[in-house]
Amino acid sequence: MGVLAAESDERWRHAIRSIVLAGQEAGEFAPLDADDFTITLAGLLDGLAVQIALEDSEVLPQRAYELAMRFAAGQLQFGGSGPTGSGVAPGGRVSPQANRVDGKPAPAPPRARKRGR
Repeated sequence: MGVLAAESDERWRHAIRSIVLAGQEAGEFAPLDADDFTITLAGLLDGLAVQIALEDSEVLPQRAYELAMRFAAGQLQFGGSGPTGSGVAPGGRVSPQANRVDGKPAPAPPRARKRGR
């Protein structure tokens, strides 16, 4: 792995781990192993990102988002009990409100570009 990729992965995993630890300290997340969760979530997101970049018809961006949110909510055991909730509705579907920032829809993530374009 190249140095830049390794540094990027390290920053990404550090960010996830920090959020998990902060949520655990606040009593909002389950007391799971933050390192194991971080590696698992990062791997899941990497795999889903590859499928989106390859334009897999089974893994559209919204579905990938919903699957990742469902996994995180299940593992961290967070739900709609707080003022903003997890955004994961019964049945594991992500509510439209989950993708909002300050009451406004969050900007869509940039689309992955195919190599050679």
